[in-house]
Amino acid sequence: DLLAESGDHLAFRHDLIREAVEAGLPLPVRQALGRQAAGPPPGRAPADTAEAGTATPGDTAEADRLRAEAAELAATAPGPAAERGLKALELTAPHAPERPRIVAETIPLLWQTGRAAQARELGLSALAAGGLGPEDEAFLRLALARLAVQFDFSEAVRQARAGAELPGTSLAARGRLLAMLAVGLSMSGEHAEAEQVAAQAWETAARVGDRTAEATLTTVRSAVGFHRMDLAEAFRQAERSAALADALGVSTSLWLPEGLWHALLANTTGRTAEALALADEGIRIAGEQGRTAATRMWLMTRTRVLLETGRLSDARADAEAASPAAGDPGPGNLADVTLRYVMLRVALHTGDRRTAEAYAAEARRMRSDGAPVVRHFGTWMLALMADFEGRPDRAMAELDAVMTSPAADRPAYAGLIDPADAPALVRMALRAGRHDRAAQAVALAERRAVLNPGLPFLAATAAHARGLLDNDLGPLVRAVRLYEDCPRVLARASALEDAGRKLAATRKPEAVPYFEKALALYARAGAERDVARVRRRLRAAGVRRRPSPARLDGAWPELTPAETRVARLVARGLTNRQAAEHLSLSPHTVGTHLRRAFTKLDVSSRAELTRLVRHRDDGE
Repeated sequence: DLLAESGDHLAFRHDLIREAVEAGLPLPVRQALGRQAAGPPPGRAPADTAEAGTATPGDTAEADRLRAEAAELAATAPGPAAERGLKALELTAPHAPERPRIVAETIPLLWQTGRAAQARELGLSALAAGGLGPEDEAFLRLALARLAVQFDFSEAVRQARAGAELPGTSLAARGRLLAMLAVGLSMSGEHAEAEQVAAQAWETAARVGDRTAEATLTTVRSAVGFHRMDLAEAFRQAERSAALADALGVSTSLWLPEGLWHALLANTTGRTAEALALADEGIRIAGEQGRTAATRMWLMTRTRVLLETGRLSDARADAEAASPAAGDPGPGNLADVTLRYVMLRVALHTGDRRTAEAYAAEARRMRSDGAPVVRHFGTWMLALMADFEGRPDRAMAELDAVMTSPAADRPAYAGLIDPADAPALVRMALRAGRHDRAAQAVALAERRAVLNPGLPFLAATAAHARGLLDNDLGPLVRAVRLYEDCPRVLARASALEDAGRKLAATRKPEAVPYFEKALALYARAGAERDVARVRRRLRAAGVRRRPSPARLDGAWPELTPAETRVARLVARGLTNRQAAEHLSLSPHTVGTHLRRAFTKLDVSSRAELTRLVRHRDDGE
């Protein structure tokens, strides 16, 4: 009774059965079945596909046909396209002149479908074999640079630079390599050189009319605007880059996907709803196309957005869903500056010392990375950890190296990850007696707000930081007011708490409403450590009643509110995708919540979960 007839095929009777079977299959089997399910390309009969299996090495005509099919499928079905690229390689002699170009074509297809280690090995082996002409080597290094952007920013720079310096290459190859070099430098945090290389790349790409390189370089221009604190220009260029990339199609993009930067930029400047919408759409499209790498990159981006909006449990679930696979090459720089940073922040807000210590250890590794941006993230993470441990002197010692780095490549916010970190830095500095560092952070926050008057979030962070530095209630209250229409929940709660703390020094009754609003926001976010701190402040202000608990449902003490919501929807018979649509989450996030709920509740099937939900809810 698990299967039913459907014409000439068999079908699962229910999506729950299909999902249960699929979840129990090893990943390689699931991937193979997915490729098989994709079937032959449009216009080609299954019998033709079978004939391809009879081809023998050296059959160049068949190899050319497979390459053409791979190019046709690349935009919509990269998995089957990668298989055709690999088959074409099998049919191509080791020293055939076309082999390096087939490798270069196949690397991005493998990477996009979650086979990055295989892609890297294929490219490095082709380089090591030697005997390459400059054009072939250039395109191989371009493919390896594109692959490395997700895992190792410095490696992306090395490969792109080596390719761009090759003599005798075409203008088209050189233009694309310079564009990827500019991207790698920008992502590494080497902003001054990125801007110089981008100017060269523009000139080269313009001579050959390369719109693909133009889309990539427009993203770099946006990053330059961000670094200079010209956020209006940064947004203009980000929107233009995303539009160009959409028009060109994902299969031709050099840096997949350009829209990621637009989402991160929107989140960093307080346009959080826009950032979340971009990330949700990116996850949906990448999932439909089977682009594993793009899905993970979008999940990482969404994790940052969820963190700042106070959805800590969802942020952690997205981070777990996007965690690097064991076979990924390199240390995972993109994961360093997104997932590990988010997981540390979540651990600090929830008071999870063990997890925080584990990610602090990752931050110490990041401090020695070749990319400045990874070192800066690691530095800020270690400063946050030291502050969590009550060691403000240590926190400032960690930050000193970043805050005194050369101005050309210093992050736009003096080593901070987000504008809302400015008040946190001011608090750290004042506790450590470093008024100079606190004043520096305030000056940067105020300059950023003045340069971008259309972004209230930036004005709020500046007022918040100024109020802390001057111990002045006026700017703190102004920050609270500016944060009211901003979905940055944790930043707003922090400003409310600081305003309440200032009032409590002389006018305790007036402080209570501020503390209670902060408490409600922290509780809704699941920020248990912050909840406990604000409760202590309320007790000191004379509030003896017990505030509402952070949990939404006392019947489920083991689960977070997000896990409870997912468990109840699944118990009603919804699939992961249906539950995701209901909750405005990604299916990956729902799956992570569900796995955690299974583990915490000690159940192993949806049927067991359904019985448990009914039993507990009926008993309420």
